[in-house]
Amino acid sequence: MKKCIILFILLLPLLNCASIEETKTQQINPEVQFDEAFIKQIIEILIGLDKGKQQELFDGYQAEYKKSPEAIDIMFYYALTLRNREEAWGIFNQIITKDPEKYYGYLGKGIIETEWKVFDKAEVNLSKAAKIVPNHFLINYFFANFHYRKGENEKALEYLNKTEPKYKESIIVLNLYGLVYTSMEKYDEAERYFRKSSEIDGNQYTPHFYLGMIYEKANKGEESYNEYKKAVDVKSSSKEAMINLAQTAEKLNKTEDAAQLYEKIVDQWPNESGVYLKLVPILEKLNAESRLAKVLEDSIRVLPDNGDFRMKLARIYFKRGDMNRAEEEYKAVAKIKGNSAEVYVGLGRIAKKKEDYKRAMENFLLALKDKPDDNDAKAEMDELKKRFKISDTPITGKTLEQVLGNFSKYVLKSYKELLKERPKMKGKVAISIAFDNNGNVTEVGFEKNTVNDPVLEACIYGNALGMKLPAGSKGRVGYEMEFNPAK
Repeated sequence: MKKCIILFILLLPLLNCASIEETKTQQINPEVQFDEAFIKQIIEILIGLDKGKQQELFDGYQAEYKKSPEAIDIMFYYALTLRNREEAWGIFNQIITKDPEKYYGYLGKGIIETEWKVFDKAEVNLSKAAKIVPNHFLINYFFANFHYRKGENEKALEYLNKTEPKYKESIIVLNLYGLVYTSMEKYDEAERYFRKSSEIDGNQYTPHFYLGMIYEKANKGEESYNEYKKAVDVKSSSKEAMINLAQTAEKLNKTEDAAQLYEKIVDQWPNESGVYLKLVPILEKLNAESRLAKVLEDSIRVLPDNGDFRMKLARIYFKRGDMNRAEEEYKAVAKIKGNSAEVYVGLGRIAKKKEDYKRAMENFLLALKDKPDDNDAKAEMDELKKRFKISDTPITGKTLEQVLGNFSKYVLKSYKELLKERPKMKGKVAISIAFDNNGNVTEVGFEKNTVNDPVLEACIYGNALGMKLPAGSKGRVGYEMEFNPAK
């Protein structure tokens, strides 16, 4: 019995030691526990940012930061979600001041400086973080990102390959592998990583966007379109994804889809001049005039010197009956590209609509001077000549007096015909006519006009232009005519 008691007493300390040792191994280092939670939170933030949730994340961490402005982890999360990267860098610097023995502040500054492509400073700060916590997941990940952004893909892979097994399947790691292999043009490998990442979480931007690029390079149009569409669905704030999706839709002859996408792009980013150049011809193809007019109006704020766009807008305004705005646009085209038959015809038609027939004829004649075979100008002048009784042949004579007399007879004859429609039309008209050395009229000006009838004015102007003097008759003459129904 004594032997048993002694044995038990001897074993008791050993049992106690075992119990103490077991207790020690079960204890969790609070610092390690904090770091694990910190890593997990950083991963969640990076995923959220990729999903276009920056504002949502920022709002949440801003509220926490206001409650706990001294908490280093909250400071880090808040800074990581800030759009103002200068302010974020400043907060990371504050973290270093608070606790220079911890890696968080150096890591944060390295992240921002990598984004800014200030690679020498980024490397210094990432190295300081690595010295404090060697072979740490976040350090390796952001060093891999650093080398990827520098175009040092092999080094990026070296750091990614250091990833601890428990983080190997993290989607941020898979995506970074995909980005590196895409940069190396190893598209099969890149596709494999992006596909794996997307299978874990299909609601991400990065894998869908880069799969769209990979399929586009492989001429897999529909697959590329679908991936870009998913990327835009996840992150509608991505201009690059929307442009790529629109361009792919255009290539696949999804014309209406392309038009709607381009319209969304210029609504969100109205200064994107290149998109207008793609959108305008698509809307013309679709005969979407009202949409086209809006886009053209928006485009000239960004591309004020695009004469072709302003010409299209002038035609639309004319068609709508907005003569003043049409005239403004034709004049803008003339200022940008110089006067042309097309501009003169446009201005002539506007003048005709406003019943300013003299000005209409002036513009149609200028159009024919610029382009003698312009069919539009010819048709317009033929119609005006017929309407306003303008002689088809030059009004000639052996002397100036004969020419002016023949001109007067022709105009008065036309006046009597016009009286059938305008029985009370009367008054005086004084004109100034300039001739060149060949006897051709170079200018007709109205010095006085109390008739104030645009039709008679056009008749006088058109016929005056048709006068022909003998050669060597260069000069300017004045001529006055009276119109009275009683005579």
